[in-house]
Amino acid sequence: MCITLAGVRNDFPIDVYNRLIHLLEGNLRHWVFWTAANCEVQSMEAWLTRRYHFSFFERRSDASTLNR
Repeated sequence: MCITLAGVRNDFPIDVYNRLIHLLEGNLRHWVFWTAANCEVQSMEAWLTRRYHFSFFERRSDASTLNR
């Protein structure tokens, strides 16, 4: 069993992760999902984590391009 932020287990349903996406912001949110991606998660949860992880970095690179 892998424990993430504040003792949240990685086997919660997808809707719990969706709520966390909306509740948590910035690097804290990224850390939670990066941690979940490095634990044993169900396939749908792993897919959601990877999708979020990549979109986080895409948004960040877009923002840095605009600031130049």
